[in-house]
Amino acid sequence: MQQTILALAALLCFAYLTLGQQRGSQDVERRAVTRAIELAAADLARARMVEVERLAFDEEDTGRQGIRLRPSKTALGADAGESVGSYDDVDDWNSAGTIRERVPVGSDSLSFDVRVTVRYVKDDDPAATSSTPTFTKQVEVAVAEAPAPVGRPAATATLRRVVTPASVGSY
Repeated sequence: MQQTILALAALLCFAYLTLGQQRGSQDVERRAVTRAIELAAADLARARMVEVERLAFDEEDTGRQGIRLRPSKTALGADAGESVGSYDDVDDWNSAGTIRERVPVGSDSLSFDVRVTVRYVKDDDPAATSSTPTFTKQVEVAVAEAPAPVGRPAATATLRRVVTPASVGSY
């Protein structure tokens, strides 16, 4: 009788040990998958920021040489006839809205919502929004996993960059 109880206790201890190891390996795998999704969100945000920064600072700078003395009078947003593939200056992205993009992650692909916001900021204080056009803009790219997963927070990434006519790629 005592041997049977000891054998059952040993079996129970072994089952608990196995369960604990399995739970631990599942936690490691879950963290690795979450990290891969977060890295995909960050990579997408960086790629979008590079795409925005390669454009001219303003509509007036498209194909222009030399230095402008006054800020543009053109409103932020896409110009007539422009769409995501045909933008020619940084602030065109401000009107793009939220774009859903699929990104390969491992053997699967995930959807992310991408939103680009552009605003004028004060030349001497890039943290402060300017109500009038300036030579300084802040570009913000926000990426969020969509739809939000069940059981964990959605992966997000937000990048902000202050750009001037001299800092963008095509000027």
